[in-house]
Amino acid sequence: MTNQQISKSVGLESSLTSVESTSSDSSGCNFWQTVLVLCNVINHVLVLLTTGYLAYLSRDLSNVTNLHVLLCTIGYVLLMSEAIVTLTGENVWSRKLTRRSNSHLHWILQVLGAAFSIAGVYVMYAQRRQHFRSVHALAGIASVGAIIGIFFTGLPALFAGRLRKVVRPVIGKFFHNFLGILCFVVGMVSQIHGYKKGWLIRQTSSEVSMVMIVTTAMITVFSLIGSLRSLWEQFKGHFKCR
Repeated sequence: MTNQQISKSVGLESSLTSVESTSSDSSGCNFWQTVLVLCNVINHVLVLLTTGYLAYLSRDLSNVTNLHVLLCTIGYVLLMSEAIVTLTGENVWSRKLTRRSNSHLHWILQVLGAAFSIAGVYVMYAQRRQHFRSVHALAGIASVGAIIGIFFTGLPALFAGRLRKVVRPVIGKFFHNFLGILCFVVGMVSQIHGYKKGWLIRQTSSEVSMVMIVTTAMITVFSLIGSLRSLWEQFKGHFKCR
C-alpha cells in the first residue's frame, strides 16, 4: 500500500470517527431535551391540578382564610411558576414564541403573580392580631421582600442592552435570576408549610395534605430546572469576562 493510500485510509477512519462522535453527542442532546420537555409537561399538569383543587376547596370567598389560600396559590403556584418557565427553551406553550415575546410574557406573569401574592399576604395580615409567629408566615413575608428586590433588579435585566454602559448585562440578569429563584423557593416553602396548618387537614385529610406537599415540592423543582441552568451559565459568563 502506497503512502497516498495509507493517508486516504487514515483520513477516512478519522472522518468516520468524527461522524460517530457527532451522532452520539446529538443523540445524547436529543435524549436530555426529551427528558426536559417531559418534566415541563408534568410540571404544567401538576400546576393546573394543584391550583384547581385548592381553588375548589377555597371557593367560599366570604372566609378570609379561603381568600388568602386562593390568592397565594394563584400568585405562587400558577403565575410565578409559569413566569419562570416561559424563558426556558423546553417550555411547551411558549417555545415557538420569539425571545422578546417570552420576555414580555415573563414580566407580565411575574407582575400578576406578585400582585396576587401580596394581596393574599395582606388579607391575612389585616385579619390577624398576632403576626409572623410561624414558618409559614415568616416565609410568606420574606417572599414579599424578595418580590420588591426582583422589581429593582428586573428593570436592568429588561433593559440590559440600553444599560450596557452602566452595568454589564450578565450581572443584572444574574442578580435578577438569583432573586427570582430565591423569591419563588421561599414563597413555595411558605405554601408547603401552609398545607401543614389546620385549614387543609380540616377540609380534607392528613394524607391529602402530604400529597399536596409532594406535588408542590415537585412543581418547585421542575419549574427551576431551566432557571438554575441559566444562573450557572450567567455565573460562568461573569467570571469568564473578568
